[in-house]
Amino acid sequence: MASPVSVAEDMALFFNEKLPVYVIDCKEKRKRDAFFPEPGYRCKVRWTEEKYKEDWRADGYLWRQEAGGKELDYNGGKVVKYYFKLRIFSGESGDKFTREFTKRAYKHPDYPNEILILYDGNASVVNPKYSHGNSKKKEKKEKPYFRTAPSVIQTAKERLNEAPSKMQ
Repeated sequence: MASPVSVAEDMALFFNEKLPVYVIDCKEKRKRDAFFPEPGYRCKVRWTEEKYKEDWRADGYLWRQEAGGKELDYNGGKVVKYYFKLRIFSGESGDKFTREFTKRAYKHPDYPNEILILYDGNASVVNPKYSHGNSKKKEKKEKPYFRTAPSVIQTAKERLNEAPSKMQ
């Protein structure tokens, strides 16, 4: 399990200009290295429209949110912290998840369209044979599962009466 880190140490990353920043918008796809990040990876995700604000959750792993929306006092303001454990097997019991590889995320009041994401722990606990619980076909189970971003689902719901888009 990752060693405890203070909120102040994590918050300092919001001001680190060398930290990767991924912008989620309708013009560009998310960069490949934003999927399946290794432990120790830190980045900020910025969105340009409200409908993209939850897309940071779709990162290639299957997470279960353990704590969310927890407000922490930081420099006279409120920072919102999210904490996730990793799903490694199908099912809902405790042994189907691990805390040996985790994801933390913070929303800072001074950065309303950004979220700081931190990955910690041991990547060897990731189960490469587990794609997701709904896979039945062998070919689906043998390739990585990429969760559909929430904005894609929202866009599809908004376009119920439109013809499907043409793929390039």
